[in-house]
Order: sequence, then C-alpha cells, then structure tokens
Amino acid sequence: MSMQNRNLPTKKITVDDLKPGDVFLCPPAPWGKEGAWIGQAIVALTKGYVSHAAIYYGDKDGERYVADADVPGITFKKLDVFREDEPEFYVRRHEKPDDLTPVLHAVDKYVNESNPYPFVNLGLLGLLIVCNRYTHIDKHIYRFMVMLANILMKWAQDWKHPGKHPMTCSQFAAQCYTDAGEQYDMAFSELIIRYGSFEMAKNDAESPLSLLLKNIHLVNEVNLAYKDAGTENETEITREFISSLETVQRNTKEEMVPVEQIASVTMSIVSSLYFLKEGKAIEDPVAGIHKLLSSTNRNFFVAPDDILLNCTNLIDVGILNKDNKE
Repeated sequence: MSMQNRNLPTKKITVDDLKPGDVFLCPPAPWGKEGAWIGQAIVALTKGYVSHAAIYYGDKDGERYVADADVPGITFKKLDVFREDEPEFYVRRHEKPDDLTPVLHAVDKYVNESNPYPFVNLGLLGLLIVCNRYTHIDKHIYRFMVMLANILMKWAQDWKHPGKHPMTCSQFAAQCYTDAGEQYDMAFSELIIRYGSFEMAKNDAESPLSLLLKNIHLVNEVNLAYKDAGTENETEITREFISSLETVQRNTKEEMVPVEQIASVTMSIVSSLYFLKEGKAIEDPVAGIHKLLSSTNRNFFVAPDDILLNCTNLIDVGILNKDNKE
C-alpha cells in the first residue's frame, strides 16, 4: 500500500500553460476553513498530499472553466472561482494524445447528467481505509466513526438521486479518461486501496468490519436517526482522530473501545452506505457488507494521491498558485 516514491512537481506555471484535459490535484484546505476537516481526514487516511482532483476544461463562452466534482455535484466552475477555493494545486497532463476532445466529451456527459455528490463512495472509501490499516480503535477514532455515522445517516435521509452516477472527484477524473478510450485511460503502478482484493487488515483480523461480522449478535436494529455534531465539533473530533491515527498503532496501551460499541457504530455506517447505494434498508448484514465491497470498477478505488503519485501515463506540468500571474 506504499506510494510510488518520487518528487512532487515544483515548476511554477501560469494559467497560460494549461491545456484542456489537464488534471488539477489540490492539497486540503487549512484548518479554520469551512469543511476543512474532510480534506484533512482524506490526507491523513491516504498518508498523502492532496485531497481533491478536477479537470481543466478550457475555454467555454469566452471564459476558462474547470469540471469539478464537489458538494453541489459534478459541475463547471470558472477557473477564477475555482482558484479562490483552491489557491494552490499540482497540474498533470496525459503524455500521449494531443487532442483530448474525447475526455472533454465524457466531462460534458457527466456534467449534463447533473450527477450528485458521491456520499456513499466517499464514506465507503474512508471505511475501507480505516478497516484496511487500523485495528486498534481508541476513543478518538471511535468518536470520528460516530460522527461519520451521523453524517451518513443524514445523507441517507436526504438521498433522492436514483439513476445518477455519483463519483468522487478523483473517480470522476479517472472515469472521464477511461470513457475516452483505451489510449487515454489512466495507468497506475498501484492504488492506495488495493483493487480487487479487499483485506480487513494486514496484521490483525480485528478490524472494525471483522469485529462487526464476528459480533453481529450484539448489534440491535439500527436507527438511522441523524444527530448534528456541529461544525466546531467536526473540526475538534477530526483533529483528535488524525492525531490518533499517527500514534495509536505504535502505542496500543491506549484503552480500546469495547467491542460491542465498535460493532454498533460500524453497523450504523454500513447500513447508511447500503441504503445510499441500494436505495433500501439492509436485511442481511453479512451479505450486505460483501455486496458493498464487491465493486469491479477500478476507478471507484482511485484516490487523488493515486493520480498525483501513482499514475504512470500522466506527466507533471507544474504547480499553479495565486502568486503565479498570467
């Protein structure tokens, strides 16, 4: 699960260096900015550098545009507006085709579908990483899982998008290149989340999902009731969660949360994810978990840092920040 060892792009570029189809890869927003906890948690879980990806579309009606999969869904944003939210980002470009029109046609397709934000994809990927890497669940990791469960339950209550194609930002970028054809498809040396072979944990069978499967009899019927943690709490809980990720696996003297509590909150997360994905309540938890984990679409597992570090047929263009003038 280690990333490709290479240097990050350092060349300073301007907007005039951009070409349609370029992929933008953005570091997380700093603490204090609204919603920063999501990007900070993504980087902590992937042990990487970037938490967001987008595709540069180029000129449209006399303005430069970016195709972005964000909370409103997959939409076009003016480049200037995008740069206000993402003041600095890495730029990568496909190494072969000069004409990326097929990629842009795929972009048009997904934007025109008005696809919603991929709550289920993001939540499931987060759960997969936690279960793949961490087996010692202390109170801070548990609090983060409770917060995630509450947010997912709220999303499940509000979910009204059947028949759409919700995709995470990095999944969207990779899928547009896949849809364009074989010569455009992104190639990866590896993925942060192992594609095609999910492991509960590398060195210990007692991951949250393992504990749930072994202790399903301890879990009562899940009540998908939303409890708002509040913005301030989200930041505090995520900070403590990230700190625990950095220390708890090296120091397992920290008291572990009781098994039944881990199983219960994991069941809440799984139930919400299943409802978001299937549009109905989970009946058989064991079968439901395996169904959730059975995706055969490689791009579902692509993280922003995979595109930055592990994609072998994209080349580095440079880094664009607010100080780089046209």
